[in-house]
Amino acid sequence: MRARHADGSEYGQSVQPRALDTWAKVFSALRNLGFREGQMRAAFQQLRDKHSLQDASFDQLLREALAQLRALRVQA
Repeated sequence: MRARHADGSEYGQSVQPRALDTWAKVFSALRNLGFREGQMRAAFQQLRDKHSLQDASFDQLLREALAQLRALRVQA
């Protein structure tokens, strides 16, 4: 398991403040919707590997996170 910043970049690499802010806002929005931290971390782990989401907007990232959370719920 690799340690990563909230924006998905690995420690030791440069941090992208805009992406970091977007990921933090999505995390907060999901928390306010009632999702548990462990659920969100599992979903974010899957999403961070998608290169298409590196510069995603808040709306796009939130939709992807909700879809991933739904998929993880089905698997459980």
